[in-house]
Amino acid sequence: MVETRAAFEARRSASVAGNSVNSIQAIYAAVTQVPDVIGAFVTDNPTGSTVSYGSTSYSLAAHSVCVSVAGGTSSAVAQAIWGKNSPGCAYNGNTTVTVYDTTYPTPYPSYSVTYLIPTSAPVYFIVEIKNNTLLPSNIVQLTQNAVIASFNGQDGGSAVTINSTSYSGRYYANINAINPNVNVIEVYLGLTASPSTLLAALGIDQLPTITASNIVVSLV
Repeated sequence: MVETRAAFEARRSASVAGNSVNSIQAIYAAVTQVPDVIGAFVTDNPTGSTVSYGSTSYSLAAHSVCVSVAGGTSSAVAQAIWGKNSPGCAYNGNTTVTVYDTTYPTPYPSYSVTYLIPTSAPVYFIVEIKNNTLLPSNIVQLTQNAVIASFNGQDGGSAVTINSTSYSGRYYANINAINPNVNVIEVYLGLTASPSTLLAALGIDQLPTITASNIVVSLV
């Protein structure tokens, strides 16, 4: 598979950040290099008060970091976080793992690392296409494939991921490229079935997912 420009930039940035410590960029670089990790997002709250973050108003403790990671083994993810996090920084999340510092003689010092495993958040689409007799006979399947490709960043753009917002305009070009006779009227998307909005906003605690069955193609 040819690497997209967006994927290359993400990999390059992660590689550079991976050489540093004590920053959210360094933590992100470390966890995204853990085998089988499929999505990650890192933010912090440097203030002295609890704050609400993102579209789902996820609560972040004072002077803390929140690492949202999907995939990978919990022990490897926790080790990656611990190796890059600032000393004394609090954690947020729903998964706590004990990490051991093996640079010391036994018994190894142990630390508790907490991170967030996001829940699956299916994204739904309704795609309205102008009906005409010259449309391909399998236009529904072709449209679903085009939407999924754009959603996953396989068309050269950015993939929809944790704590991201996807807009309807993102999908027009790839659908219209199916055939010269394809004309998109509108793309609706959201986190509920039969969406009527033009964007889907994901929280730090949500991992966006997509299936063909969640993409309704309407010829109007």
